[in-house]
Amino acid sequence: MTKVWDKNACLKRLRDSEVFLRQLIIMFIEDMPEHMKNLTLAINDKNFSQIDFHAHLIKGIAGNLSALQLQQQVNLLELAAKAENKKEIKILHKLVIDSQEIIVDEFTQYLK
Repeated sequence: MTKVWDKNACLKRLRDSEVFLRQLIIMFIEDMPEHMKNLTLAINDKNFSQIDFHAHLIKGIAGNLSALQLQQQVNLLELAAKAENKKEIKILHKLVIDSQEIIVDEFTQYLK
């Protein structure tokens, strides 16, 4: 099972700046609902290019914060969109939603 969050790798990328990490996490928590909404709309519309676009965007954001589980799940979703695999997209969408909720919980705990 993939680790949910690699805090040490994230901090290393940020030159050990806890202040900057907290700012990025707050931005993630504030902005991710809109990104997830856009992804869901693209999936509902069966718009594969938009699914690919939003999955790629979320993957990059997750990668920057070392949110490994979310990054892995959304990468698979991106690949399924490129293959126009509706069945796989439906399964992976649920996993992406779950992973996003898990990382938000993890980040919320960190901020406390």
